[in-house]
Amino acid sequence: MQLNPWGTHIGLLYYALEATTGTVVELGTGLISTPFLHTMCCLQGINRKVVSFECMHTWFNHFHDLEGEYHEIYHDVHDQKVNKYERYEWAENEISVVLVDGGPPTSATYFSKGYTNRVKAVKFFKPLAKIIVLHDTQDERMYAATGYKELVESFKFCATDKTDECGWTTALSDFYDVENDLVPKLALRKHEKALSK
Repeated sequence: MQLNPWGTHIGLLYYALEATTGTVVELGTGLISTPFLHTMCCLQGINRKVVSFECMHTWFNHFHDLEGEYHEIYHDVHDQKVNKYERYEWAENEISVVLVDGGPPTSATYFSKGYTNRVKAVKFFKPLAKIIVLHDTQDERMYAATGYKELVESFKFCATDKTDECGWTTALSDFYDVENDLVPKLALRKHEKALSK
């Protein structure tokens, strides 16, 4: 069975949320991740909120109605030299999980720029977040982005879920052993699902 390519990151993201407490940052909203993060943070309550940043106006408008006590949503244009997430006043030890899933349109120029922005975002959040989750890491254009490979290798812990060839997800951390703490839970869940069929 093939997973929805837009939702292949939900398993690893779920276990990252389960392993942490605190604010969740979403860079790039989506039909699956935004409602998922919104619901999880509402259910988990105190000291857990989502702060979403979206560069595409149509996506920003699509989720604007989710704003509330547990969810802040900002329109963040990548053409600016400093992104809104860089200007946001993050409290010390506030950020638990960052989802980097900004999906550039199909233009080849924008793809290159989009992945460069992903590298910039990961560099920014590396000292601030407990776990960074990157969606769509199967795309070779990401590896061509300046400094991506070296940046990934600079993390103490790294794990990639390659369950579905059309949508890999990578978890990076200097604080949590994502390979031994998150991936076994994900594998066990998938094994239990297979046995139940």
